[in-house]
Amino acid sequence: MGRRLFLSHLEEVAVAPPTGVSGIHSPDEGLTAFIFSYTKADQPCSCNLKLLMTDVDEYPEGNTYMLFTDDETADQNITNTLDTMTAVLIGQPLANALIEISRSLLSAVTHGQASNPIALDVSDPVEQEEEEDFEDEFLDYDSDDDFGFDIPSTRPASTTGLGAASGSHQRTSLGGVADLQKIRSDLRATKQAGFRVGTHGDLLTGGIVCVSIRVTRLGISEEAMQAWGLRRSHYLALMIRFPRGYRDLRQVRADAVLSGQTEMRVALCEHYKPSREAAFEAFGHVHAVKTEEGAALEALFIGSPLNELLRDRFSRILKFRESYGSNWPSAEAFVYGVQGKAVSAVDHLAVDDYMLPDDTSGKALPDIVKADAADGQNLTNVSLPLVAMQFVLRHFVRCTEFCLVCHCKVEDTFEALKPYVCSRPLCLYQYMALGFGPSIEWEVLSQPYVVDLLVSFCYSAAKQGRLKEFPVGIDLKVPMLPHYSNNLAYRSYYQHNTSSSKAKAKTYACTFAAKIDHRSNELVLETDQQQQIASLRVGDWMVICSKDNTTDSHYRVEGIVFPVIKLGNPVHTNGAVKSNVVVEDIRALAKHPAAQSTARPSTPPGATPSATDAVECYCYDSRFDEISSTEQQHAISLLLDVLPRVTDMQQYLQQQVGHEASLKTWRDRLPEPALNLLRWIIASNRSCIMQVDHLAQDKKSVSMMGPTNDDRVGGMDEWMQFRFAQGAPDKEQRFIDAVNRESSGKQYPTFFAWHGSPIGNWHSIIRQGLRYDETLHGRAYGNGVYMSHQALTSLGYSNMHHGDGSMTWPGSALKITNALSLQEVVNVPDQFVARYPHYVVSDIDWVQTRYLFVKTELKHINNNTGSAMEYVQDPKMAALGESGKAVRVPTTVVSKSRRPATGQASSKHGSKKSKTTTMIDQATAEQLEDDANSVVSDEEDLALLTTDGEDSDEMSIDEDYSGGFQGALQTTDSTTSSKKRPLDAGETDFQPGTVDVSNIKFLPPPADATPSATKALMGAFKESLKVQESTPLHKLGWYIDPDYIENVYQWIVELHSFNHTLPLATDMKKADISSIVLEMRFTNQFPFAPPFIRVVKPRFLPFNQGGGGHVTEGGAICMELLTNTGWSAVTSIESVLLQVQLAMCDEERPARLIQKNKGHAGGRGDSYEVGEAVAAYERACRAHGWQIPEGFSQFAMTQTGGPHL
Repeated sequence: MGRRLFLSHLEEVAVAPPTGVSGIHSPDEGLTAFIFSYTKADQPCSCNLKLLMTDVDEYPEGNTYMLFTDDETADQNITNTLDTMTAVLIGQPLANALIEISRSLLSAVTHGQASNPIALDVSDPVEQEEEEDFEDEFLDYDSDDDFGFDIPSTRPASTTGLGAASGSHQRTSLGGVADLQKIRSDLRATKQAGFRVGTHGDLLTGGIVCVSIRVTRLGISEEAMQAWGLRRSHYLALMIRFPRGYRDLRQVRADAVLSGQTEMRVALCEHYKPSREAAFEAFGHVHAVKTEEGAALEALFIGSPLNELLRDRFSRILKFRESYGSNWPSAEAFVYGVQGKAVSAVDHLAVDDYMLPDDTSGKALPDIVKADAADGQNLTNVSLPLVAMQFVLRHFVRCTEFCLVCHCKVEDTFEALKPYVCSRPLCLYQYMALGFGPSIEWEVLSQPYVVDLLVSFCYSAAKQGRLKEFPVGIDLKVPMLPHYSNNLAYRSYYQHNTSSSKAKAKTYACTFAAKIDHRSNELVLETDQQQQIASLRVGDWMVICSKDNTTDSHYRVEGIVFPVIKLGNPVHTNGAVKSNVVVEDIRALAKHPAAQSTARPSTPPGATPSATDAVECYCYDSRFDEISSTEQQHAISLLLDVLPRVTDMQQYLQQQVGHEASLKTWRDRLPEPALNLLRWIIASNRSCIMQVDHLAQDKKSVSMMGPTNDDRVGGMDEWMQFRFAQGAPDKEQRFIDAVNRESSGKQYPTFFAWHGSPIGNWHSIIRQGLRYDETLHGRAYGNGVYMSHQALTSLGYSNMHHGDGSMTWPGSALKITNALSLQEVVNVPDQFVARYPHYVVSDIDWVQTRYLFVKTELKHINNNTGSAMEYVQDPKMAALGESGKAVRVPTTVVSKSRRPATGQASSKHGSKKSKTTTMIDQATAEQLEDDANSVVSDEEDLALLTTDGEDSDEMSIDEDYSGGFQGALQTTDSTTSSKKRPLDAGETDFQPGTVDVSNIKFLPPPADATPSATKALMGAFKESLKVQESTPLHKLGWYIDPDYIENVYQWIVELHSFNHTLPLATDMKKADISSIVLEMRFTNQFPFAPPFIRVVKPRFLPFNQGGGGHVTEGGAICMELLTNTGWSAVTSIESVLLQVQLAMCDEERPARLIQKNKGHAGGRGDSYEVGEAVAAYERACRAHGWQIPEGFSQFAMTQTGGPHL
């Protein structure tokens, strides 16, 4: 009924279209295309638009629309308005929807949008009147009925509004009842949850909140970072714009969709917040002012789907969560299940059917990703920026679990590294139509040989009948040629062909017959053939075959003036399409695509060069979705036959200047179905494949990102190598956990093994993983992933079914003949399903794919410098190459958390950089570097987050110390003293709690202490204790005894467990001491000023006597990091102590002790005084030109007072 009604309405509105709308037609089922016309600057303008129905059977009440445009010349105001139209069009008949679209777009292009949405003058009477109208509208809209379906609340309504609770003296936002106290409370809650918070504008009248987090804190694997285009310096930023003032979570959850009152955008930035101009540009407000460097926004690879999800569903998901106390999975499932349904239908739904368990269990995700501030809470008391950011993290970090279009959980059992769509054809269509997938052009330009690899795998799979997934739902139109009746080349190694050779073959008639004039590229038809080409349009493609069916070429229709059809230049297929015909190799022609557009006349290969030939024409007019799987695979191989070489496409894109490079413009060479098929091949690849080699044909190209030649595996010189990663973003962490759990303590915790498979299988392997649910080569040794330590064994399986070369994509530059993958495996062979003659592993968390090797006709350039460290393999289980010798695997193949740092934390001595001995992994070293490079929050943001107002609920300095520092410490979850933890027996001679503090001067809290500094120090101290509790002492190397910390501005720290090969460790052993005692003092400027660190005891050898380690003659630790010149407000105490340790371990000038007395000295002669340390520090700063921190003089003053015990 709905379908017929829609067609009836379409016919009516096409005859009498609304004002401003014309050209209404339906190019596909459920899709309405039309032209919107308007006048701008007295000039007529138009824009091509498309209106997609999500459920034509439920039209109109149960249907929702998706409005979009692929018109690259569309006005910016139009494209901005399209995003806001979805909610308005729900349940509308087609005519009403078009009227609303025309009205809204006309308003947008006529009035535009405000150039400065935050410039609101509260005293302006016009604005006050608009404010009253807005408040009335909000009061009317803030009801369950306006949610789109009626959800009876199961929670008591709040009896006190935020505005009433805050008092009449509080400033209130124009957007509703939120006052400054509520805004500050929400932002502080967000910051305390671990996020950076920034603002632009006055949030009471209109501004933007930016919540961000560095992507390296999200537990995303290195492979996922590469696949998603992320850098270590990136912050994931969520911007929330309030045009009329801040709105809290309770107000937002009442909206049907987010629109003009609250808007959200997600992007990447190298600053914790973008510049003001960049932030407003993200919402469509362009400013002429140039964005400052480092604060620009970068597009997120799934930015469009995330922004759409926030706009269309976030508020409704919140409402369901509050009404039923549900979690994220339940609310998301319910909102998707009821969208487009009438209220009466929703009333009868069983809500219990949508109640799902929490979906974070069993996932190796950081706590900040799994946190849920809305769990079990009344939304009145929860922070909107915090909950919104947690929702974003759920769909960003775990993006591979959700469909990019409908946002539902995907059903695939394969854990992908790249996000994609679910199995619904409509989702795939929208994914392609709306441009959610990866950019073909970027892939071709940056990694052409990866694209070649993907196309080659797909071609071989189609030729061998091994395709399992097809590009259905993207409206592919293909020709139906006679050879489609032939059997596909694949035959199972274990199964006989059961098809009857006597079965009658299906016949395929041509669309029409004609004569072609090769000189003018024109088809000439008979006078009675006009009906046969009635559906033919300019821009359509066809395959023209000779009458004897021996040659074929593809042509684009350039013009139709019956009985003549004007054709473009012929595109010859790259390979034979009939098994019994050998077509001339025309690869040389593909090297010069420009020649194909100018050469006339052109005769198909093998054809007689006469004036005209009788030919048969097969139009691209069959719907791919409606033909059989065998025909589909024939059609795919045909489209790939006509696809240009990847290097030719790269050259074409490089020649485009003055506009964004696009393959769509290559209309006379690249059929649209072939282009869409190429996009599907690239987009459906859910693994990360990065080219390692530079090829002989590619000397000038430089890889934009990813591995280098030092990542090559040695001993596989004849193979082209790719870094290859599969699995969910947390798969690497799960593998690391398995290593730690199953083989911790082993000398060789992992080993490497090969997997081989025929070329036709790799298209599915890179999309579905090394699955073992299909028996292809037998399963004689049990179910699991089959691997071997010998490459020759795996090669035996890779060579199967390859045939005579006809399975290879003719346009390939690689010409792949074999493929192998190299996996890292947890070294527990006794727990495998089988270990001989093959390794058979059933637990996929024990297997991590690392490399893909392909044998090609091309020769790689081995620029391996040999500088990469080699991974030490178990000699008994080493991976053997073709030669039978063990291959050399670089350490860069394993996770950074398992690689030793290689001088990342070097130290400076004057202008000379010295090497240091590090005992940390590379991931930690990079995190320390990232922390040091983090930028300080703006003063305005700090004032909003830390300044205490008259009614502030932040504790004062007196409250903080009302029970003493130890009392404050006991109120936390900072656990117990480290003295109670088990000792690292045999690893260190250090004994916690044995330090002599008799000659240490303990001070009271400084008189000028501030709440913000005290709070920051409390947080730093608690975090340090947590690290100390969770890390073995001998690995940590420092110890803080909480019993000796009575003043948070003064810490006593011991350094211990130095590498026994260091001179300092030798001196300590001779002196019979196990630790170096340090004192750290902080000013009220912390965290914006560094601490002062000095050695208390023992005394060190001065620099002029052969000492070093950045310890001055007075005992002060003097390094640029501990001055205003080198300090950063985000530097952690852990990183400071690590840098001090590394400085003392300097290989060129290590720290040395003055050898005097044995044992822990109690006399002053073995200890430093504060005064001499202060004086030495000031001398060093002046000598190096370093800025002395503000308030440092207080350290010198405090040393004259007596001890405070």
